[in-house]
Amino acid sequence: MKNESPSFFRSKVAKGIYVGIFTLAMGIPLIFVSSLVKERQQRKSEVEKEVTNQWSNAQEIKSVFITIPFTENIQKESIVNGKKITTIEKVESRIYISPKSMNVVGKVDPEIRKLGIYEVVVYNSLFSISGEFEKIDLPNKSTRIYDEMKAQIIFGVEDIRGLQEELIVSFGEQKVSLENSDINGFLAQNVTLPTANTPYSFKLNIRGSKNLTFVPTAANTKIEINSKWSSPGFYGAFLPSHDIRKNGFKAEWAVLELNRNLSRVFYDLNNSSWQEYSFGVNLVETANNYHKNERAAKYGLLIIALTFLAFFFVEVLTDQKVNMIQYGLIGLALIIFYCLLLSISEYLLFNYAYLISSAMTVILIFLFSKSLLGSLKPALAVSGLIAILYTFIFTIIQLDDTALLIGSLGLFIILAFTMWISRKVKWES
Repeated sequence: MKNESPSFFRSKVAKGIYVGIFTLAMGIPLIFVSSLVKERQQRKSEVEKEVTNQWSNAQEIKSVFITIPFTENIQKESIVNGKKITTIEKVESRIYISPKSMNVVGKVDPEIRKLGIYEVVVYNSLFSISGEFEKIDLPNKSTRIYDEMKAQIIFGVEDIRGLQEELIVSFGEQKVSLENSDINGFLAQNVTLPTANTPYSFKLNIRGSKNLTFVPTAANTKIEINSKWSSPGFYGAFLPSHDIRKNGFKAEWAVLELNRNLSRVFYDLNNSSWQEYSFGVNLVETANNYHKNERAAKYGLLIIALTFLAFFFVEVLTDQKVNMIQYGLIGLALIIFYCLLLSISEYLLFNYAYLISSAMTVILIFLFSKSLLGSLKPALAVSGLIAILYTFIFTIIQLDDTALLIGSLGLFIILAFTMWISRKVKWES
C-alpha cells in the first residue's frame, strides 16, 4: 500500500494530467497577448484620430435644401382654478424642402499618410453637383406666417474643415456663395424663392479620411465616383453597380423616391431616419493586420495543447523524459510567436510576418527538441507537426465563409490521428 501512491504520481496517466493542467495554465499569458493586440490596435486608432483631426474627418455629404423660417400660432388649453383657459402661443420654426433631383459626379484621390509606423488613408475629392428644385408651394399658409425674404439655400457636409474652395452655387439666375450658418453642419446663403422649377449646380472640392458617405434626401439621387483606390468597401442601404480593377474603381448609385419612405418636407435636420438610407464607400486598407493577429491568437491554446500532446506521446513512446520546466519553455516559445507576429506585422505584410515568425519558432523548438530528446527523428516529427499546425491556422485565418468548415474538419483529423497514436501507449505502466 505504501508504494501505490508514489507509483501513481509517477505514472503516465499522472504525467498526462500534469501536462493538461500546465496547458490550461498557458492560457494566462495568452490573455496578455490578446490584450497586447488590442492595445496596439487602440494605439493605431489614436494615431488615425490624430491624423484625421489635422487633415479632415470622414465626410458625409447631405443634399441641398431650401429653408424658410416661419411663425405659427399654436392654440393651447389649460385648467386654471377649475376653468378651462385657451391661450395662443407663437412658435418660431423652419421648414426644409429637398430638391426633386441631385446628381453627383466626381473623383476621389486617396493617399497614405504615415505617422511613425502607422498608416492612415486620407483623400482629396472633387465633385460636380447639380439638380433641380420644383416650384415651391408652402404648406399651411393659412396658419403660418412665412418670412420668404429670409429664404436660404443650404448644403451640408460632415466636416467643413475639409472644404478646399469657396462654394459658389448657381441657383436659377442667381449665383450665391455659401457661408457658415447657425444651422449645425450646413452652409447657407439667402436666395429668392423660385416661382417655377429651378436648376442648381456647384463644384465641391473637399478632403476627408477613411470613408465617404452620402445621404439621399433628394427625391431622386444619382452618384458616380471614380477613384484610383483598388480595394474599396461599399456599405449602407444601397449598393452600387461597380467596376473594380487593379488601377482603381468606378461606382454608380441610383436612388429613386420610390426606394425610400422619406418626405420632401422636413422640420428637423437631425432626422434619424436619414441614416437608414445613407450609403458610401470605405477606402479600406488591403489587410487589417490587427484583426488577423487577433484571430491567430484565438488559436494559441490549441497550438500549445497539440504541441504538448506531441511531446507527451514522444515521451511515453520513446521513454525519453521531458520535465515540466522544459514543457514551460516550449510553451513560452509558442507564446512568443504571437509577440513576434504582432511586432513584425507592423512593419511587413501579415503573410510575410507569419512566415518569418513561424519559421523562427519551428527552428527554435526543433533545436531544443533535438538537444532534449537526443535524437533527430522525434525532433523532426514534433517540429513538422508544429509547422503543419501553423500552416493549418494560417489557412483558417485567410478564409471567411468556410473557416468553420475547414477548422472542424481539421480538428476531426487531429482527433482521429491522436486516437490512433494513443493505441500504442501502455497506460497501466
